[in-house]
Amino acid sequence: MFPPTLSVAAVLAATTNFISAAVAQNTPAIVVPVAPTYNVPFGIEAAGKDLGAAPIQLTASGGRIYIGGKQDPPTNCSSPQTVHDFATFVWHSDKTLWLYTQDPLHTQQVWAMSPDGLTGYATAKEQRPDDGLTPFEIDSNTRVVTFKGVGAKACPTDSTKPGQYGVWFSNAEKPGNLNGCVSVDLKAYKAEARDACTYSHLPSCDEAPKSCGGMMV
Repeated sequence: MFPPTLSVAAVLAATTNFISAAVAQNTPAIVVPVAPTYNVPFGIEAAGKDLGAAPIQLTASGGRIYIGGKQDPPTNCSSPQTVHDFATFVWHSDKTLWLYTQDPLHTQQVWAMSPDGLTGYATAKEQRPDDGLTPFEIDSNTRVVTFKGVGAKACPTDSTKPGQYGVWFSNAEKPGNLNGCVSVDLKAYKAEARDACTYSHLPSCDEAPKSCGGMMV
């Protein structure tokens, strides 16, 4: 029973406030993705009607950037997390794009190779296309990532890796003469708590003189 001095209106107000507080406490907070600025770690997710309803995280393995797929376990990470099924990036003011790493000897720069925008990454000792390093842009409103003003396409890799697509920044219908490519939006989102890691890469000429220099499609 409420004390007799409380009015019906006061009782209703108190009850409403109690219910509202209980609902708020049990409702998950809505996280709104934020476009990254320079030198801030971020992730990238791919979205498109041909990829399904849920966005797919970008991964990095063997010197290539992929949409989805199983990522090679990164090394030299800044914390002992055991699962890294996504890649983390950093964007610099010179419009270059890098994988987020803490090892200054193994910085890994993202490239998009002409003419069709095949996308991968390499250390300073590895082969990189000179005309494919800049400019990467991230729209501050839409968060969409482009290279030289061109959006991305997702191209299937092979039948043994379902759900994995190669990334191509291209206006061509069939980048690299590949079938089944679809247009996608690559959307960056700030992720400052992410680990800095070293991602698997193609061997440099110093590491493997007989097999260096190849860029796998």
